[in-house]
Amino acid sequence: MTSLRRAFSDHSDGGRAEVTAIYAVLIGVNLVVWAWAAAAFGDNPAALGTAFLAYVLGLRPTSPGFQTWIIQPQVGDLEFAQGQVGTPYGTLGSRWKLKAHHYFKFTVAVPKRTSGTVAVPLLGGKNRTIARDGTIVWQDGRPEPGVSARRKGGYVLFEESRPGVHTYAWAKRGKKK
Repeated sequence: MTSLRRAFSDHSDGGRAEVTAIYAVLIGVNLVVWAWAAAAFGDNPAALGTAFLAYVLGLRPTSPGFQTWIIQPQVGDLEFAQGQVGTPYGTLGSRWKLKAHHYFKFTVAVPKRTSGTVAVPLLGGKNRTIARDGTIVWQDGRPEPGVSARRKGGYVLFEESRPGVHTYAWAKRGKKK
């Protein structure tokens, strides 16, 4: 705190110039990010938010008003994302966390009177064991009895119609000794 106070005091010790230079660099970085966003999304800055919702979080309607939907996140190089979208039926939410491709936790908030598909990314794992709300629902490449699910590409798709908050998770298995 003393060094900041000294940098902005009336003394000419050069501290103010250093802080000003750092501030200028930060503004420059910010401008580059906004320029990229403007180039990528043109005159529609809302498209950036839409891209975040639809791709990073995976929240997309499959019928008007999100009465039916799909939640299929595209994780990429990220480790965490969370967000929600308001619907006429309530909040549809997505929150996921990835730890070094060894553990994936995916929580969804499902509004009443809606149904949809929850797509859990396998992230390169072929035989993941997936649990929903602490109960195994996918194992050895197929759903457990009574579970509506199928594999499609790099995802396992679960049909979800129960309102409320549900958590899907998998962890990479250790090597057998």
